Amino acid sequence: MKQLRKFLSLTVGDRLLLVEAAILLAIIRVGLKLLPFHKWRGLLANIA
Repeated sequence: MKQLRKFLSLTVGDRLLLVEAAILLAIIRVGLKLLPFHKWRGLLANIA
């Protein structure tokens, strides 16, 4: 409950930023489960 109260006391912008960061971390975690890091590094090197 205390964490929920803290979350709700944040400004709308801060809440949105926190939610976006959590979603990004979840996507990264799933991506690393699907492909090992060295494969991602190779794919990103080709893109950059």
